[in-house]
Amino acid sequence: MRVRADRAEILSLTDPVTGAERETMDRATRDAEQRCARLWGESGPTGRASLTAEGIRTVRTVVAAALNGEPPPAPATVAWLGVLLVDLRTRDEAWAHIDRSRIAAHISLWSHVLRRVDTAYAAAPASLLAFAAWQNDDPVLADAALDRAVAAEPDYSMAGLVRRAVHSGLSPRDWDGFTPEWLAEQAPVADGTEAG
Repeated sequence: MRVRADRAEILSLTDPVTGAERETMDRATRDAEQRCARLWGESGPTGRASLTAEGIRTVRTVVAAALNGEPPPAPATVAWLGVLLVDLRTRDEAWAHIDRSRIAAHISLWSHVLRRVDTAYAAAPASLLAFAAWQNDDPVLADAALDRAVAAEPDYSMAGLVRRAVHSGLSPRDWDGFTPEWLAEQAPVADGTEAG
């Protein structure tokens, strides 16, 4: 089990950014919401499918960059990702990519995203951070992230599932089989987003 130095260390991984960084993110969020509305409108009856495909592509790009050690995503990308993660298939794509062998990169990525997204979009990245923390044998960080998820959306199903896993003592090593390939097979998405 991970031991944290103190509460300040946990808050540095979960608390929202403030000041000028918050203002930058507020502007980026408004832009992302407008972009989402345009994409939905331009796509007509296939709006939801188009957003899901865009979400999956964005998740894969952002996760690959994190695993390659690239700098954290810029405000515009974080805001766009936050909006896209409202779609559960997009959120599940991010979830399926969390791999214990590269867990530090996932914790860093989802902490970065959680701290910057607007509160309205915090449930998904908070739950993803909590899952990554649980996979890293860090129930304290998992609980702190889950508190952020539930504050944003009290009945968020992924947060409830991860909290049950953490509190029941289920070993993270027992979590198996939820991979991008399995997800693509179970919930295929058109528009060139096959597992990869």
